[in-house]
Amino acid sequence: SIIFHCTDDNGWTPEQLNRFFLKERGFPTCGYHYYVTKENLYHMVSEHVISYHASGYNTTSVSFSMVNQY
Repeated sequence: SIIFHCTDDNGWTPEQLNRFFLKERGFPTCGYHYYVTKENLYHMVSEHVISYHASGYNTTSVSFSMVNQY
């Protein structure tokens, strides 16, 4: 399955998003497989990596984070 998240991050870079998950959340890797901004699509972690993005669905889904740009 595919899970979309709407991130209210005010245009973070992929590095800032990754740092948020590692430093602030204490996750072992970025929580999203892909990061979608107005300008780009970033591949954050492999689809084979079980990331922490949606409890109960992490092992069977691929996650996208979409920047909520007003």
